[in-house]
Amino acid sequence: MIKKDSYTWKIYGLVVVVLCIVPAFLHAQEKDFTTWASAGFKYKVKPAFTLSGKLEWRTKDDLGKTDRWGLDVGGAYSVLPFLKVAAGYEIHYRNRGEAGWKFRHRYHFDGTLSTRVQRLKVSLRERFQHTFDSSGFAAAVADAGNNFNILSTAVAMSFVGVRVLNWRMIFRNAR
Repeated sequence: MIKKDSYTWKIYGLVVVVLCIVPAFLHAQEKDFTTWASAGFKYKVKPAFTLSGKLEWRTKDDLGKTDRWGLDVGGAYSVLPFLKVAAGYEIHYRNRGEAGWKFRHRYHFDGTLSTRVQRLKVSLRERFQHTFDSSGFAAAVADAGNNFNILSTAVAMSFVGVRVLNWRMIFRNAR
C-alpha cells in the first residue's frame, strides 16, 4: 500500500494535471480524419544488439486515399547500461497528387541516454536524419527542397510497470 502523502502520489497527481490541462491548449490545423498505422518487430540478436523493422501505412482525406507506405529497418547496440546507439534506413512510397507516386529515402543515427529513478524511467534521444527523394542523391543535393537534414531531441518519461503512462516530447531543429 502506498501512503497518501508519499512521493509517488505527488508524481501521479502531476501527471493527471498535465494530462488534463495540456489538451485544452491543443487545436487541430485541418479538419481531416487521417490514420497513421504501423506494425513492427524487435529481435534481440545478442543481449546488447537488437534488430528492428516496421511497416507503416498513412491515409488522408477522411480515409479516402492512401498517402504513404513506409518500410523501416534498423539496429541498436547498448554500449553501456545507460547509453544506446542506433542506426536505420527508411524508404517511403508517397502519393504526391498530380506528380504521382514517388519514393523517398531516409537514414538516421541515434544516441540515447537513459536512467531510472525508482519507478520513473527517463530517456533523452538525439537523432540525426537525412532525407532525399527518388531523383537521386546528386539531384537532391542540388535541390534543397528534396534534401533535408533534421536534428531532433526526444525526451521520454514513463513509469515502470505502468505502460499506459508514457509521455514523449519531441523538439526538432530542421536545417
